[in-house]
Amino acid sequence: MKLLSITASCLVIFIILASATYSQDEEYTYISSPKGPGICLGRWVQSDDAMKPGHCEGEVMALSQYSVLSSKKAVDRLDQLLIAISAIDEKMAENNNQLGILIQANEKTNASIDSQVAQVGEILRETISK
Repeated sequence: MKLLSITASCLVIFIILASATYSQDEEYTYISSPKGPGICLGRWVQSDDAMKPGHCEGEVMALSQYSVLSSKKAVDRLDQLLIAISAIDEKMAENNNQLGILIQANEKTNASIDSQVAQVGEILRETISK
């Protein structure tokens, strides 16, 4: 049961980290515009004329705005990770509680068996003595 919890925990963490890695590997083209530095979120197409800049087929976003959105995504992913870790922590606490109950039951069973063995031994001694 403990191995299953650890395996599930690792799987959840792997999935979250893998999705975060994928979004961080996306490459964008950084551009300068009259409004300041920006980023092309689509495909950058080079111009055939060397004197003219290329153009962005997609959304152009200010670099500061992109930084804010990227930070928001990172915070959201960290929140997801925190929720997953909290769920894992709750499950492990529940498993530890159940394990404690099993250990107590095992101790009581062993004490009961020891008591019964002692009683049977006493009865055998009395029987042999008679």
